[in-house]
Amino acid sequence: MQDWGPSGFTAADRYDSATITMGYGTQTDTLKGFYTGWGLMYPRMQWLNTVWLPNISAQLWKLTWRDAYSYHYTTDQTWIEDWTKVPRSRPLPSWAEVKSLQAFDRYGRMDSAMNTFVELGFFDTLKGTTHLQDTHYVFVVNRRTFERTDDIALNGPDSLLARHLDSLADVRRLRIRFNLERHPDTTQYCFLHIREVTPDETTLPGESFPRKGLDTVIWADSAANLTLRPGGGALLQITYAPPDSSIINGALVTSNQRKLVFDGRRYHMTYFAPDTMRIPDPSIPGKIDTEYVHAVYYRRSFPVTSGTGSILWEPFTQKVSCDTAEDMRRDNFTPSITYRTRFNDSTLLADTVITIVWTNYSTSAGSRRIWLRNLTADNYGGIILGPYEYVDAHAGANPLQWGTPVVCRMNGGDVIAWSDSTLGIVARFRRQDTNSNNWWTRRGTYSSRDMISQWFQTTIGAVEQFPTMPAFAHVTSLDSNAGIAWQWRPRDTTFKESDIIYAHLADTTIGGAPSIKNLYVPQMLNKSGFNGYHPSMDLWQEGRKRAYEGVTWEEIALTKPSNPSIGYRTRLVFQSLYTPTNARPGWDSVELTQIQAQGKLIVADSTHDTTFVYPNTASLNQAYLAADSNETNYFSIVYRIPSNGLMRQAEVPFNSATFAGGFPKTYLYGGVAPTGSASAIRQDARHAVVYEDHTYHTSAVRTTRQFFAKLRPDGYMASGREAVVPVDDSSRTAFALVLHDVWRADPNGGYPMRLAERGSNAVRTDSMVQVNDLLRTQCFTTHDSVTFGCTIDGRLIGPDSIAAGMHVDAFLELMDSASGSVVATLDSFTISAASPDYQAAPETTFDLLSGTYYIRLRLVPYGLPVVNITNDSRYPVTELASEVGSVHAGKVRAVEHGASQLRLAVQPNLVVSETQILFSVAGGDAVSLALFDAAGHEMKRIIDGETMDDGRYAVDVDTHALVPGTYLIELRSGEKRSVAKMVVMR
Repeated sequence: MQDWGPSGFTAADRYDSATITMGYGTQTDTLKGFYTGWGLMYPRMQWLNTVWLPNISAQLWKLTWRDAYSYHYTTDQTWIEDWTKVPRSRPLPSWAEVKSLQAFDRYGRMDSAMNTFVELGFFDTLKGTTHLQDTHYVFVVNRRTFERTDDIALNGPDSLLARHLDSLADVRRLRIRFNLERHPDTTQYCFLHIREVTPDETTLPGESFPRKGLDTVIWADSAANLTLRPGGGALLQITYAPPDSSIINGALVTSNQRKLVFDGRRYHMTYFAPDTMRIPDPSIPGKIDTEYVHAVYYRRSFPVTSGTGSILWEPFTQKVSCDTAEDMRRDNFTPSITYRTRFNDSTLLADTVITIVWTNYSTSAGSRRIWLRNLTADNYGGIILGPYEYVDAHAGANPLQWGTPVVCRMNGGDVIAWSDSTLGIVARFRRQDTNSNNWWTRRGTYSSRDMISQWFQTTIGAVEQFPTMPAFAHVTSLDSNAGIAWQWRPRDTTFKESDIIYAHLADTTIGGAPSIKNLYVPQMLNKSGFNGYHPSMDLWQEGRKRAYEGVTWEEIALTKPSNPSIGYRTRLVFQSLYTPTNARPGWDSVELTQIQAQGKLIVADSTHDTTFVYPNTASLNQAYLAADSNETNYFSIVYRIPSNGLMRQAEVPFNSATFAGGFPKTYLYGGVAPTGSASAIRQDARHAVVYEDHTYHTSAVRTTRQFFAKLRPDGYMASGREAVVPVDDSSRTAFALVLHDVWRADPNGGYPMRLAERGSNAVRTDSMVQVNDLLRTQCFTTHDSVTFGCTIDGRLIGPDSIAAGMHVDAFLELMDSASGSVVATLDSFTISAASPDYQAAPETTFDLLSGTYYIRLRLVPYGLPVVNITNDSRYPVTELASEVGSVHAGKVRAVEHGASQLRLAVQPNLVVSETQILFSVAGGDAVSLALFDAAGHEMKRIIDGETMDDGRYAVDVDTHALVPGTYLIELRSGEKRSVAKMVVMR
């Protein structure tokens, strides 16, 4: 940049513009028409010249300068009489990257357009003929660098004119609204990432804290805020921000809390993550210290449907907690979340209001505080934060052991419960303001403390931790009561007892101040002989107003088994709890019925302290409507496997001693602190899990959905290959191995997979490397829950005696094509004289991160000689093909969970164009499914006398050909019959 000399400019110079020449190495470039303003002080421009521009010159040199605009000249200067001495108004063109700009002083007062002294520079970054998907750069300078002239100084340093000019040379907060074309994929690319290139981080005038460079994500039609010093500049890089499938560098503990909720359209989650705070060192003037803190964050997903894959998250996070140095709220931990939806009379829209509670340090040493904050997260706009609400203080400095607050939405408000190292389990009721459309912005009215665990307080005290509550009380019943459980043990650490305690809380407000109380003496849930740890609970939402609760915890045996190699025994326990409806009025005689401990899973480990699995349970809410009330209700349990850090997910029917669908499934990618999603509506087809993934030595928070119903493909020509590994060239004894009909299925359907292309160099296969390259599929891209299936076959051809001492090992493997590593082994077997035959059709479901994969059958021969076959391959590989028939036009698919009774439902219903018929059968009988009109005439036979296994099924129905009206769906299974209505509308 040109150096204007030591004298600088004065008001008399009246420079409007300048030509700025930048140098980078031996190269130079010129920015013409760059407005520098009137009366610029030399030190200000010298800072731009010597500090900031050299830092970004390397980046600027890559760009092509287009033009610059002085924002106060975008409108007519009405106060100027002689237009011959200054440029006329120069509005921003419609193609410029900036649509509008507003400037505010440090007190929040907005400058008029004529007094917005900001320079905007634009660059040509186009690589083609469209702005779409380009990276844009905008140059922004705060030109408020006016200086006092001598005649102003004569009027006195405090004169009105002097103070006015001082105000012009001040820090400005700029609100910049961008004007970029909409991305073609508006369903996902709705956001802009604004990043300041090599930002100036020196302390702003009048501030104590160093400036942070702008790095944010905003809605494409919203604005970004940029704060600049007098004469300060910023080079902004603007890109389209795609959605994210993970939330990097976060933590979730503990398992008793709810981190993820689903409102029927979006997922909402909370977590905490490391943050930094730069503060001045009070002992050394001018020194800035960096303090490492933790902050609580909120994030929401894009709208999802049951047909989507991975959950995609909006690419920006919202910090919920406050971590300023003044109030010492620096370490924010263990958040918990719930939501409620309410119709807004003023906007005629439903507001989704998120409530998050968490704990952090207060100004008192050794004590912490519970905080609450509401925020709105409507479907079409941004996120608006409500005020901070101080709930209470609690004793116990370790934030991962004490506090761990939970929040339960009730009809009249929210209950917040937490642990206190001296008071035990404490709760307060937060009453909801119902008198305003903006009720969520008002601070709640809190009840006094309720010492929930006071029945268990003894002379020596007790340690009561990890309270857990459902995220929602029973919604259909408009309940203001819900269960609560926690972990209890005597304070005397020489006594190893630890119990799981259950109680029931209710809003007892009758006018006046809010009130909450415990309804009866708490009861112990775990069985004698076992210590209970880390409870988690949820409530089944259904239409008949019955309170079904499920509590999960882990138990460790009090005594070590006689065999030292076994170690302590740990088991995972699910407890069904039922509160009858006749106990509901008045809650004077609430009855607790312990059905039985469900689904005991025994885990062996050698060390008592390393066997914790930290379970979390969530209801799937199948029977949300009264019409679904005969359906079995399921709870999903997720937990980690201590030995390898992976996760498992089990589904447990209420009042059943076994898992649903066999042994729990394993998440291939998984880790620590898994939490299942909670919802006030049905979520069995879209249940999600959030967890910490440490697979790649990072602390990434990820989400994955439950294993969905999968559709095996049908009606296609399947391909395969057979490889022969000969023993000799005379007896025709050989090992023959087959990979055939490889397929995959995800929530969107099933797909046959083709084997790798056979090139000209693989016509003759003379090495096992060539064979293994052919016994594999083509690469495919997938994510989320995927089922793989195929047919594999191995056999020994010829006399067993000739193959003595020889064998071939075969491994069916899922491979990561990017790294070439084995993701999972789907099956393995050995063909030998002792085991001459093997046939299998493995079908395995995995939860995968987004990536590119392939499946292979890898062969490893042992003890076989290398056979030279004249005019042929050493290891012949032949092509196979077969036809896979069509079953029910490829529409009916099995849904997980068994069934013992007939069930029929239509979802969605009202039907516009397509719907699903969901049904369950006991199995063994002929099944028919037919569609009738309102007069009883059969319109379509969907299933005709098919014999089906015990289970649940889904079939897609296209209703485009049906006229609007009411139809009947009839399901017959043996002698049983069920009928459901279907309403078609346009």
